[in-house]
Amino acid sequence: VGFDYGAVKTVLSCRDGSAGAAIVVLNQDIEVVALQGLCDRYCAVASLRKKSGRAVVFVSAYFKYSIPTRIFTDRLGDMLDSERAFAAMVQSAGEQLGRGPGDPCRVPHGGETIDGAQPAR
Repeated sequence: VGFDYGAVKTVLSCRDGSAGAAIVVLNQDIEVVALQGLCDRYCAVASLRKKSGRAVVFVSAYFKYSIPTRIFTDRLGDMLDSERAFAAMVQSAGEQLGRGPGDPCRVPHGGETIDGAQPAR
């Protein structure tokens, strides 16, 4: 886990000061396990579980404007293929995600589109 202070737990996408994404958990009843093998400069990944509950894999990602969006959506698709429970918060600008102002995000995955994610406001 990254920078922890009291009940605050964080998972940074990387620890060298160039993190592009983070997961911040304020609830002390939630167990946080950083999945460092899946983290990179633009993606923070962690397994979160409430005591005696089911673990859910959370991803916080920043789709950097100068890197093709397809690289990031393929990466999310690979994570979806390998994890059973999954939630993602993605920050991106651009029409490649099928998104206009106020429209829900659409992430292409294996020839299908995953709908339902809401853009951050």
